[in-house]
Amino acid sequence: MASRHQRIVAYLRLRHRDFDRVMSFTVSANDDYHIGREEVEDSFNIKAQSISKHHVKIRCGMYDELHEDTRVAPMVYARVLSKNPVRLVRQGMDGEDRSHRVSSMDSDVLLDDGDVLELSDAVSVEFVAREEYAATADGLNDTQWREFELLRPHYEVTNRRLGVGGNASVFVAVKAQSLRQVACKVLPVPFVNPEAEARIMKDLKLDDDERDARLADLERRMNKRRSELTREYGTLKDLNHPNIVALEKVIYTPNNIYIFQELITGGDLMSYTDLKGVLGEPQAAVIVRQILKAVEYLHDNGIVHRDIKPENVLMTSWRDGARVVLTDFGQARTVGDAKAVAKKSAVFRMQSVVGTIGYTAPEVLRQLKRDLHDKGYSKAIDIWSVGCIAAVLLTGEMLCLDQPNAMDEDLDYSQLSQAIDLDVLDTATWWQSVGRKPKSFVRGCAAVDETQRLTAKQALLHEWFTNRHYADELEAAYQRAIADWKPRQGSGNVIEYIDTDVKTTKKRTTAASTKSHHFAVPAQQPAKPSLFFGTKNNVPTKAATTAFQANRNDSSDEEMTQIPESPPQHTTYETQVTVDPEFTEPSGINKDPQMSFGQPSIPSPPPFSLPGWSDLPPSSQMPLGSLPPPPPDSFK
Repeated sequence: MASRHQRIVAYLRLRHRDFDRVMSFTVSANDDYHIGREEVEDSFNIKAQSISKHHVKIRCGMYDELHEDTRVAPMVYARVLSKNPVRLVRQGMDGEDRSHRVSSMDSDVLLDDGDVLELSDAVSVEFVAREEYAATADGLNDTQWREFELLRPHYEVTNRRLGVGGNASVFVAVKAQSLRQVACKVLPVPFVNPEAEARIMKDLKLDDDERDARLADLERRMNKRRSELTREYGTLKDLNHPNIVALEKVIYTPNNIYIFQELITGGDLMSYTDLKGVLGEPQAAVIVRQILKAVEYLHDNGIVHRDIKPENVLMTSWRDGARVVLTDFGQARTVGDAKAVAKKSAVFRMQSVVGTIGYTAPEVLRQLKRDLHDKGYSKAIDIWSVGCIAAVLLTGEMLCLDQPNAMDEDLDYSQLSQAIDLDVLDTATWWQSVGRKPKSFVRGCAAVDETQRLTAKQALLHEWFTNRHYADELEAAYQRAIADWKPRQGSGNVIEYIDTDVKTTKKRTTAASTKSHHFAVPAQQPAKPSLFFGTKNNVPTKAATTAFQANRNDSSDEEMTQIPESPPQHTTYETQVTVDPEFTEPSGINKDPQMSFGQPSIPSPPPFSLPGWSDLPPSSQMPLGSLPPPPPDSFK
């Protein structure tokens, strides 16, 4: 297998209208290229004063070549650098060419096979994907294709797949009015399996009361699964923050849920660190501070994310100082209104087992061994996860903790402190070049006793971020990062029901895992036809996995069905909370020898996607409470 910089994924064909010859340039995985005046003049032996020195930047990301799957093509983006805008010409799903102007003020554009960038009236660049990376949308049923047609006046959902999982697919969509790209997550609505109902009805061992109880239980479990599906957008619809992924529109039908979100073009934080290596303290501080801004906003609004990890943090750009976005709110919980939460502080507690091993607080791990009832855990679990992310950014290594021992139900806090040994911050070689302030921050976030852990507000006031020598520069960097973000102007009509009155015709299949280059999609446990979401995680031990699996709630979900699902995929961008039996070690990260915290030097980042809210007019507005899935308000 070729190295990441040798893997050719596409070609750029440079043309001039006055010449017959076509110049071809290769595009390789995880690399970037500039096309400008020099390339044009050298190719055609002409003067090209209308072309800027660096006119367009092409950037390719592949993220996980070991588990490459051609169903999700590498993400190749174009950014206009010149003051002279370009015209993007692309073919729509109806076969008609569409074009629109793209300037340096616009966000990155995800390129599709056949897209043409017209740099001037005479010069153009065509993007040609390799045949194995041609966009496909197989696995969709007839219902989804028909519903795509009904959505077209407002959003054109393309066949460019961003991610695929057990019961969801993520596609690029284009907003009809602005031609701006967004991400569309497609989730089939679950239904009770008719065969399961028939088995209950035919079971002669059941009396009428038992039969009614079994049928009622099926209905209850179906409603629970629907509730789980709506949880993410039910949470996001009221959030409006530059460091939280912007929900633009949710359209749901009797058969599917379509969630439209801003398209984040820089990949996830895990891929970013794999590419950049260990970060210097200034760059790490910029990223961690933005994550904390998001967490502070969530906690102030009574929301706990519960699954913060590098895969759920997206980058709007690969440049230093880019805006950072927290995503995947499938495990988030609302713990009460903001005033009540402020009064209760860390008192309000939850008991379910959530999170990703390696980023999960010890009080959550202890849930695996016993029901803590009055203990449980609080929103402090998010702060633990932030500390773990900071450790990875600063050292390339996970925080050293013996997680099987951390789950011992008989350990008190003193013993748990030994199982989760933070002395590595002083003894491990990979921490020796890290300064005192970031070490102190990690200790404050990773306190075993959650009552001693920093709150989000306290963490933002930590000396790592507030030192008088660079606090102003950190704040200036933050303001540059979010300069082009615009808040949604309202939440009205964000969630809409459309009665499509179409039925699916294809049988569903079972997918084993998740593959996504953009944002997380729910995945399923292998060979388990249900809506019980699962994931692969970067897990250091199998003992912890066994405990996670043993404590998942609910019985077999074979009586639940959904339609349809995609074929099995490898996992490159994992989500959710159930640990898969297969593990991958954290990616190796090349270390950067420069770790001292001098004056940050962070260039002004480019403009980013503007997550404006949709002006989609009402369609068949109907009482949400009487239609599937249940309305988000019922899940607060």
